[in-house]
Amino acid sequence: MEIAKTDKRASENGNVIIIILIAVALVAALTFAVSQGTRSGSENLSGQQADLAALEILDYASTIRNNVRQLKISGCDDTEISFETGALEGYDNPDSPDDFSCHVFHPNGGGMVYLKPNLKALDIVYEDEEDLFFGEWSFFGRHCISEVGNCPDNSHLIASLSQVQNNVCEKINERNNIESIGLPKENWNVSRSALSAFIGNYVDIPEPDKEIEEESLNGKLFGCFQDNEGPGEGQNIFYQVLIVR
Repeated sequence: MEIAKTDKRASENGNVIIIILIAVALVAALTFAVSQGTRSGSENLSGQQADLAALEILDYASTIRNNVRQLKISGCDDTEISFETGALEGYDNPDSPDDFSCHVFHPNGGGMVYLKPNLKALDIVYEDEEDLFFGEWSFFGRHCISEVGNCPDNSHLIASLSQVQNNVCEKINERNNIESIGLPKENWNVSRSALSAFIGNYVDIPEPDKEIEEESLNGKLFGCFQDNEGPGEGQNIFYQVLIVR
């Protein structure tokens, strides 16, 4: 009888171990499923959710544009505009007045509060690509849009958001009547290592990557396209012209 009891206990212990192993496997499977769902980001957004995400991007970009316009009306030169803020790196414009009157994100200037973009609207595949400005608004003076201002001789001041989800990008283009088969494709060619951030500097000499000349974007002050070359190849770029030059 004692042997039977021992066998029974061993059997029970074995069953407990099996149950624990099954529970661990289920938790691992659930964790993987959640992580995959998180990585898919806005690919799972409904059409209405993608449209709302697009509107959020457009509203904030428009607010920045209006703010820059007011700074210019107040007397700030194109080269004096500053996007310096503690939330971003590399935007200390030496040409901006010392009293911060031409700073977009300062009470003495534009008075705007810098807001991080909604990560649900971005492609999280690029989340470790800090050199590509993932998860932040960026500002450049090195591109121009065909049929806007004095392009290609002069670059515009542009706000951009990288790694935008496909469906959000499409919704943005719908709101500006940008028609193309798939997303428009262009060479963006900007990175943190290339010292691309705007610090009063404009590219006003001919460069092969300066002009955004994809036909569907011609004359469009804002839009969204896919980078087709360089370190950010495959990422989607939203742009908003802030100053036409």
